[in-house]
Amino acid sequence: MNLYLLGIPTVVLFWLVLFIALIIVSNMIIKFAKNNLETMPIEIRSVAQADKEVAAFLIAYILLF
Repeated sequence: MNLYLLGIPTVVLFWLVLFIALIIVSNMIIKFAKNNLETMPIEIRSVAQADKEVAAFLIAYILLF
């Protein structure tokens, strides 16, 4: 059965199958990590802004749209 005759090029079908397979594999990795890896608590003592121009950058970025 030639899928190209059905209007589906082989390259598109390949990328679609690869995309679905990668989604399944990534979900399996996340579930494995969630069930088997150690959780460590994190204590945040203080928060400081690392760059003083972050707000200006975000405003300039948003204004483009």
